[in-house]
Amino acid sequence: MMRPEGLPAESKIVLGAFDDGQLVAVVDLLRGFPNEHTAFIGLLEVHSHHQGRGYGGSTYGLVQRYVESTWPEVRTMRLAVVDTNAQVATGFWQRQGFQPTGEVRPYRYDKLESSARLYEKQLPEQSRS
Repeated sequence: MMRPEGLPAESKIVLGAFDDGQLVAVVDLLRGFPNEHTAFIGLLEVHSHHQGRGYGGSTYGLVQRYVESTWPEVRTMRLAVVDTNAQVATGFWQRQGFQPTGEVRPYRYDKLESSARLYEKQLPEQSRS
């Protein structure tokens, strides 16, 4: 249910990736954040029993295809990697085509205090037609 202040509820969706009827990954996605031409991935999590089998990359591929086919105004995918998860997540996101923006923001969740580094990926031109 969490989303940035001022972003309407209908701008947030949660998608599931299934294999043989079993949920293997979940994605939290925001349309129009921080601007109307951007989709923000708040979370892409693969269940621990399914990690290391390619589900993360294939799930991201499905998410990108969903955005390209459903939200024609979106030109950029954006996400944040929290420093405490950077060792695992940075390489994964770079393999998906994301590059660091150089922006760093404070990150707080429950008792965790860290920093979050922003990454972006420009969508292909043909997806915006």
